[in-house]
Amino acid sequence: MEAARTEKTVLVFAHSSFTGLRNCSPDSAAVQAIFREANAIRPNTVVLAMNGHYHTNHFEILDDVAFFDVNAALFGYWSPTVQEHYSGGYPFIDYDSNGRVLSTGTYPWNETYGGLHGWYFREPL
Repeated sequence: MEAARTEKTVLVFAHSSFTGLRNCSPDSAAVQAIFREANAIRPNTVVLAMNGHYHTNHFEILDDVAFFDVNAALFGYWSPTVQEHYSGGYPFIDYDSNGRVLSTGTYPWNETYGGLHGWYFREPL
């Protein structure tokens, strides 16, 4: 609500959609309520909610907020011309229930879901 009171425009970027359609975020109804409340204070405070979870292109307007599913890169549709899979890995830190660091390490890219089933590119498609 602070954005509405201070006359700021809000763009929301999330992994999953908040539309309430398909397999969206489980808290989509609560998030939509926040959007409506902010826009009731000042119209057009929340103008866009963008996500990429579905790897499709979809656009709709609900309660004066634009919801945009962005197709970044569909797995399997973009084939590299040279077989160059991943080296290195994803750094991680394990914590205990009190927030103390237990260990650090690197998880190999090729063992992640994306590493096994997708391709990443250095340049935009």
